[in-house]
Formats: sequence, structure tokens, C-alpha cells
Amino acid sequence: MTASPAATSRIHESLATSLARKRVVFWYDPNGEWASEFDDYQPAQAEKLRVESNEFSVKVAISRAALDQRFLLYLPCPKPPEPDNWLLDLLLAGHEFTADRASLDIPEAGLTLEFKELAQQHKAFFRSPVRTAKLKELLRPNDDEGAVRLKMLAVLAKQQADIDKLLLHAFSQLDPANPDGDDPVEAIYGERSGGWSD
Repeated sequence: MTASPAATSRIHESLATSLARKRVVFWYDPNGEWASEFDDYQPAQAEKLRVESNEFSVKVAISRAALDQRFLLYLPCPKPPEPDNWLLDLLLAGHEFTADRASLDIPEAGLTLEFKELAQQHKAFFRSPVRTAKLKELLRPNDDEGAVRLKMLAVLAKQQADIDKLLLHAFSQLDPANPDGDDPVEAIYGERSGGWSD
């Protein structure tokens, strides 16, 4: 899943800053979620290299390059332990870039970094531009986490951010004639699956 244009722009700006400071910048991406942002990034004066079981050839290419040549290395894998890291010397001399998905998602919803853990707990909710835009419309400057969660539920249920109305809506979805049927509240809020449905 790609980031929003604003988040992608922030990533690219951070990469440019990192490359201005260090000759070699490492970008470990264990889940491969940033591949499109890496592919779209066009550095002004750096070479992009994807590192996938080619550590030796990458190391040779960097060691033979001019000293003013800069490199952005994208590694779609977890960072290996130091004894197993063929590029450890370059990493120690260079810079490790990290893109934190939650930190990029929450500004899109109009939230501050204090809500980062909330965004990490409900990643699917915050990655939907439609949901984050609707949440942003409901937010007030003094909202705490409880208020934000209530407004998230309101967005999902397409109801007002009022606990009584949300409960009435949830209970109205139940079929009393079928106690063993699917729970529509779970379908809406995705509690057991850990996700959020539209």
C-alpha cells in the first residue's frame, strides 16, 4: 500500500536530507511496504540500489565508486544481526533511514504524535484516506484518546460521535431471532480480526 502524496513527499525530503549528510544511506524494510516510495524516489545526486542477496556486488560497486558518489540502499528485509551483516562497515559509516508508517499516517488525520500508538493499533483505519478525512472533520483540539476512538467508531458506523447513538446503531444491527448468527457489530468494527472494515 502506498502512502499519501503528502507522506511520500515527506519521505522523499527526509531521504534527500539523509543523503546530503552521509555517502551511504540504508533503508531496511522488513515487510516491503515502502517499495513503491523507493521506486518513485528520484535522487538528484545519488544512485539507488536494491539489495537482495547481492551484498557482495553492492559492496564492490560502492568501494570502486568515486568518493563523492552517494548511494541509497533499499533492503526489503529485516536488518541482520551484526555478525551476519555483510554491509556492517558501510552501515556503521553511513546512515540508517527509517520510515515509520504510524508517524506518517496520523498527520493525515489531523492528529499529533501523541496518538502514534493508537495509529499503530489500528493501522488499517488510518491507511484509508476516506476514513482519515472523515475523522479529521470530527476532531477538536482538546480531544483525548477516548474521544478520538469514539470518533473513529462514528466514522466506521456512519453515525454521529455520540455513544448513545452508536450503541443504538450497534444493537439495531443484531437479529434477535438468530442468536448464533454473525455479529454485525464485529463485522463493522473488526475487533476479532484486528482490522477495520469500511
